Amino acid sequence: MELDALRGVSVLIVDDSDVNLRVLVEQVTEWGLRAETCAASVDALQVLREAHTAGTAFDLVIADHQMPGLDGAGLAAAVRGDARLCDTVFVMLTSLGHPRESEGVRRGHIDACLTKPVRHERLLRALATAWTRRCETRASARLRRGAARLTRHGFPGQWRTTARGRLARQNPVHKLNGVPPGASRAPGGGYKDRPDQLRWRGLMPHALIVDDSAATLSALVELVSAEGFTTSAALTVDRAKVELSRQSPDIVLADLNLPDGTGMTLLDAVERSGASPAVVFITGQASVDTAVEALRRGVTDYLTKPLDVNRLREILNDVSRTGPIAEEIGELRAKQRGTGRFAGIVGRSEPILKLGELLGRIAPSSASVLVSGESGSGKEVVARTIHELSRRRHGPFVPVNCGAISPTLMESELFGHEKGSFTGAERRHRGYFEQATRGTLFLDEITEMPAELQVKLLRVLETSTFTRVGGEQSLSVDVRIVAASNRDIQEAIDQGKLREDLYYRLKVFQLHLPPLRERPDDIPLLAQHFLDDLERVEKVKKRLGSDALELMRTYRWPGNVRELKNVMHSGYILSGDVITADCLPSELHGRTQEARPAASVEGMVTVRPGTTIADAERLLIFATLRQFGGDKTRAAEALGISLKTLYNRLHAYEKDDRAPEEAAALEGDEPALN
Repeated sequence: MELDALRGVSVLIVDDSDVNLRVLVEQVTEWGLRAETCAASVDALQVLREAHTAGTAFDLVIADHQMPGLDGAGLAAAVRGDARLCDTVFVMLTSLGHPRESEGVRRGHIDACLTKPVRHERLLRALATAWTRRCETRASARLRRGAARLTRHGFPGQWRTTARGRLARQNPVHKLNGVPPGASRAPGGGYKDRPDQLRWRGLMPHALIVDDSAATLSALVELVSAEGFTTSAALTVDRAKVELSRQSPDIVLADLNLPDGTGMTLLDAVERSGASPAVVFITGQASVDTAVEALRRGVTDYLTKPLDVNRLREILNDVSRTGPIAEEIGELRAKQRGTGRFAGIVGRSEPILKLGELLGRIAPSSASVLVSGESGSGKEVVARTIHELSRRRHGPFVPVNCGAISPTLMESELFGHEKGSFTGAERRHRGYFEQATRGTLFLDEITEMPAELQVKLLRVLETSTFTRVGGEQSLSVDVRIVAASNRDIQEAIDQGKLREDLYYRLKVFQLHLPPLRERPDDIPLLAQHFLDDLERVEKVKKRLGSDALELMRTYRWPGNVRELKNVMHSGYILSGDVITADCLPSELHGRTQEARPAASVEGMVTVRPGTTIADAERLLIFATLRQFGGDKTRAAEALGISLKTLYNRLHAYEKDDRAPEEAAALEGDEPALN
């Protein structure tokens, strides 16, 4: 009976002892099994995968536990972690009991574990029992996967197995409401599948692990498999490329230094493959330069050896929970040109389209981001979008306005305090860093933070640890920082408002948001967006009149998008069915794009009432340059700004469509300004 069950089954025998290999091959061949051999686990893993690709997959693996490099338990974990090999029956042979073997049996990596010397009858019984059990499990698993696949693609319900072994709904649904996702009506009824949308990705996320140390590779494979991932393992970049071509991973764990290249080389291969997995570099030779370069290129995280296992588990958990973020970002970017919406960001102008492209690359990583832009331009919206498109989306988003907190209380608010640490501290307080654990902390107006506190913030960013006020225990923190400022960043550094070392630590990525006056084509979209929001709340439909829209287009919008939102709210309240120009606030009628400051005359500057501060500053700069005959160094000293800031201002003015007016104001002096 046992021989009948095994007859014709193919087996791969793995042992570093030639004597043991010869004995085992003779015995299993006598029982009617087809046998091949390998002397090393890494070679065996490659043989198993190549056989599967060729359509001649092995049914059984018999492996010795004690082998050099990747041992038998590591091989078992790798086999179970590979989606192509996970149904292979795995039998372990060992000279003595070992904790890793019992752990492998408990987790299901090993079907049977036999102690040497193994009696032939016992080996036959173990092989037959394990093979029969696996055949039964395969059948039920195939049915479960089919049910899950049908449910996922728009056919919900409780599924059962019929007497003929087919799937049927427990409670049949006679009519489907609409077309299942990713399908379209076929001419003769039914549905026509779209393969790109209905392809089955599998029930478990997949990890590609690359390390030149067989021992490290074995440990990582076992750890990652235990977290619910299927795995592929490679010792070199070339082998990793082969695994990439076979299956797109959800996460890549790679050593930074490999025999035939670096982690960056592998990152290039990942990008060329078209896959968008989370990438985590692991290295024993960490440096600030390599970490910054890796994060700039979109690497999710950068871990140092000895490995923080808990941190790695958190990353794996984030990957398995968040699913295909890259696909979601791709869909958002594809829709942005049509709908003008990228998550919470509204606009179709070129700067906003570029912003959406950058956010798509930046958000999935764990790198810190520095956002600059005028007040009301949408810095918090961008920060929230980064959070919602990251792997921290299930964690908290904690916004903090540094300018609104008293300098004496800011340290306590950020890092928390212990009970009794100062007068009034009646209980322990968790600061913003603790509240944002495994999420995103948005530090708005970072330039308003006291310089001495910026030093402590820099320390937290570098070490991921902090101490509460009045405390002695160092606490670990896992937080992504997004910082923002409405100041000119370089000017803030020159004036000592922002430490230069903190600036470089924050600006792994730096984004600048254009003011609303530089993207007037987005005003109709934004106005309609705010009108839709008001209609959802107030339940009254209204429309925006063409005269109101034209007035909005010509206004300067010193308060940017925030001001537009308030103007729409005001117009909605004061209007009837149509929001006309008369319903809009008076400042829109008195200060439009055509309302310009007067030019300077005879060494004086005249500023009309209603001129924006930005326009007044612009006029003053040009007047000062004229006063000093175009000498930029003397003009910068007189204005109290750095020469670099002056050049930045002039560069920005060159792009402005109001340049002819300044030419008129500086008639005859243009050559001196070049």
